[in-house]
Parts: sequence; structure tokens; C-alpha cells
Amino acid sequence: MTEGGLALANGPDEVVLTRPDGTEIDRLVYDDGWYTKGVGIGLDPGKMDGSLNDDLGNWCDQTAALGGGDLGTPGLVNDACN
Repeated sequence: MTEGGLALANGPDEVVLTRPDGTEIDRLVYDDGWYTKGVGIGLDPGKMDGSLNDDLGNWCDQTAALGGGDLGTPGLVNDACN
């Protein structure tokens, strides 16, 4: 983890959320074909569910412009996926 945020690998990886006692809450496993480098990816706002988020098809590149050529929605509702 980076200071003030979370850094994801630019290749196959996983994100695992656990409770302080080690109990797993949720897990997302991805590979390097799932995302576009340099573009934020977000879960469709209508799919915010512990099982729906396991389907990589419910995630999409975010299109909102952050400035400087970057795309994403940090701190805001994710862009809807088509």
C-alpha cells in the first residue's frame, strides 16, 4: 500500500479485504487483460454487491476527466458501464 492510497500491480494480482481478525470479507482476482493502463477502472454503480463485483464484466474504464489527461472518479460515484 502506498501512503494515502492503494497501489495495484500492472499485471495479474488480487485485492483481498479482510477484517482485523483475518476473516476474508471479499476478494477480486484480475489479470493484465482486464484493464487499460493509465485509466481508472470502476465497478458499475448498479453492481455494488459482494458477489456481482466478482464478475469482471461488471467493471469498466472510467471516462470522467480528472485533468492532465487522466481518467477516473476518485471520491465520486463511478461512471456507469454499458
